[in-house]
Amino acid sequence: MRKERSLHQQFNHAICECKAFGQKKHAASDKQKYERVYSFSRCEGTKNVGNRLMVFVKENYPKVKLVRDITSEHTTAWMKSLTWTSGDSFDEYRSRLSKVQELCEVTFGKCHHPGSWGTIDMEKPADLGKIRTAVMTREDFFAIRDSIMKTGRSNAWIAMEISSRVGIRVKGCHWLRGKDIDLQNWTVRVTKKGAKNGRARTIPIRPQDREFFRWLKERTPEDRIFRMKNGKVLKEDSINSTIRRHMEKLGLDKKYEDTTLHAVRKMYAGERMAELRGPVPLKDTKAEMKAFDILSAELGHGENRLDLYKVYVLGE
Repeated sequence: MRKERSLHQQFNHAICECKAFGQKKHAASDKQKYERVYSFSRCEGTKNVGNRLMVFVKENYPKVKLVRDITSEHTTAWMKSLTWTSGDSFDEYRSRLSKVQELCEVTFGKCHHPGSWGTIDMEKPADLGKIRTAVMTREDFFAIRDSIMKTGRSNAWIAMEISSRVGIRVKGCHWLRGKDIDLQNWTVRVTKKGAKNGRARTIPIRPQDREFFRWLKERTPEDRIFRMKNGKVLKEDSINSTIRRHMEKLGLDKKYEDTTLHAVRKMYAGERMAELRGPVPLKDTKAEMKAFDILSAELGHGENRLDLYKVYVLGE
């Protein structure tokens, strides 16, 4: 007898069926635009909301076995259970819920209970200020990393180490190869594929991190770092999903809500800034921003980005 798919499996199957990466959205028909997800960022945002909804429904409505049985009552209950700091983020979640429903209906047929999952029976929350992405503490970093290492089933802990030492994103980790690590010049190269903006860059390896990158280079001299035992490359979302699972296991998921490896990246940014100019901001604004421009280049951003300085350094 065939085992029934879980809500998570049903949803992930639906989103895989509807991916259209590389295809031109503007050339698609209205029906194709409805049925597909064209960008990686849109896909990741939809997956994040969809998987969290499935967890909530599974825990609070155990009789619901099919995504087609989910209703706006369930989505409203989930939205009410979340903490909102911005009306804009509420609108974004509501939009993503509608997209989740669209993809599920394309794959499994119309829901048994008509109505949009994005129809939420609650007032839109007032803006409470810009959402701040949490900065991971060293204590939490070690706890999560060690928890992953103990299982021996995932090398997502290596991504945490890499990000904590050179500040690259999960995408950069995903595409990193052994040959991108230069032990003569002590640099790590982020290729165009691994860069969010499509611009390759080189990041210096600090003296205290050389032993780790020497070990990493010896472990994988040329090939992709995140290749599994069966030869397949570990997916980006698998890295973040593993980190998220261990956050939940340790009770840290609420502390780092909606962020995983990016919180490690911000930890690196804070520590690196302290190295460049000292533990506290400089009174000389020009000198302070000159130090930040060095960090900004390492993170893959441009110069004179006051908006990013406020986020990465001031935490605004």
